Amino acid sequence: MRSFTGIVSVSKRFFFLRGKTERRPKIFSYEVFRMSIALKRKERKIQIGEFWTSRQRQSHSIHYSVSYRASFKPELPAFFLDRYLSKNKGTVLDPFGGRGTTSIQANLEGHFAIHNDISPMSLFLAKSRQTIPSLDSMERILDRLDLKKKLEKKKKTRIYSLFIIRIL
Repeated sequence: MRSFTGIVSVSKRFFFLRGKTERRPKIFSYEVFRMSIALKRKERKIQIGEFWTSRQRQSHSIHYSVSYRASFKPELPAFFLDRYLSKNKGTVLDPFGGRGTTSIQANLEGHFAIHNDISPMSLFLAKSRQTIPSLDSMERILDRLDLKKKLEKKKKTRIYSLFIIRIL
């Protein structure tokens, strides 16, 4: 972000800011400046006053069913979805999907989500958490399993180290 040394001159409709390295002052609309200051105050108020309320920390338990590296809490996408998307159904693109926190939160709030990640594991995690199976379907799957069948014990292969490991 460019830093300015100060306001050079002010007119009724425009004001001029001079940067540290610039000779010519930048011309800004006074209305745009007032609106940007008001937005900054509003954003500061929302971030300090409303972001960490107990209501916003409550999230769906499906988010915590899988642990995944470099993941973030579902409150973060929930905050931005509530703030920047309308209540109508919108589309959310998550280009680095990870465990699917953003796409799942978007679906929980009624939006369409596009999940993208290079890892096939990421796609599997997000897809498996999108559809929660019903109790009837879980019973049918468990009934198909033969729980009385004994598993064969496989002979373990031993790997011998060529080097002696020493602890310093």
